[in-house]
Amino acid sequence: MKSWRGEKPAAEEGLFRTKVSSSSSLNSQEIVDVVRPEIGATKVLDGMCRSEPLTDTGKRLQLLKILSLTLLPILGLWAFTVYSLSDSIQGKFDIEQTQYAVEFSVEIGMFLDRIQRERDMSVLYLSILGPETKTFLMNEYLLTDQALDHLSDWPVRNDIQPIFQSRKEFKKFLNEHSDYDDDDDDDDAADDDDDDDDADDDDDDDDDDDDDDDDDDDDDDNDDDEDVDDDEKKKKKKKKKKKKKKKKKKKKKKKKKKDD
Repeated sequence: MKSWRGEKPAAEEGLFRTKVSSSSSLNSQEIVDVVRPEIGATKVLDGMCRSEPLTDTGKRLQLLKILSLTLLPILGLWAFTVYSLSDSIQGKFDIEQTQYAVEFSVEIGMFLDRIQRERDMSVLYLSILGPETKTFLMNEYLLTDQALDHLSDWPVRNDIQPIFQSRKEFKKFLNEHSDYDDDDDDDDAADDDDDDDDADDDDDDDDDDDDDDDDDDDDDDNDDDEDVDDDEKKKKKKKKKKKKKKKKKKKKKKKKKKDD
């Protein structure tokens, strides 16, 4: 019988206490097992990922879970950073290679331009239209050597011709040809001096021949005046003929020298 204050009967109160005592005897693992029954693979996974946190094994597993949640994003970010860094390094290497190829191509182009200019100036100097001095050609030699020294690398490898084996060999080849041109100029100057000397000798010979002719004319007049014998006249005529022949031979020799 209920009291007016709403108190429970003694029978109901005993039943409630029995339920509370039975529920307190169940642990959390049993409650989970009741809610989620373990079947097959789910049982294995649940055994690995779910354990009693109060035991030592459960504590280790709980710590591993916490560290995994923290370290996995960090490791993923680190892997992405390493991949990006390697990609950036490869891109930088490609850019440097391209830049080097462009710079080296410009250096080769400048060197070939200097070689062509030196060749043009050499032809102009040797032609009639070129100036008499060689200062401008020597300047081209200097600029070509500077362009050759400015090359960061030698582009030819294992060439058959020895002059292209290295930069030193090619520079030596250019210097030899430059010295050869200088020797040719000295020879030309010496030949010009010889020609001038020959011309002076020719003028002197012509003057001597004129003097001889004048002397011969004077001799003829004297012979006529003195009425020399016929034998003496014949001898003088022979001498004159010999002198004329000698003069002709000298003139021929001079012409040959000039032609040579």
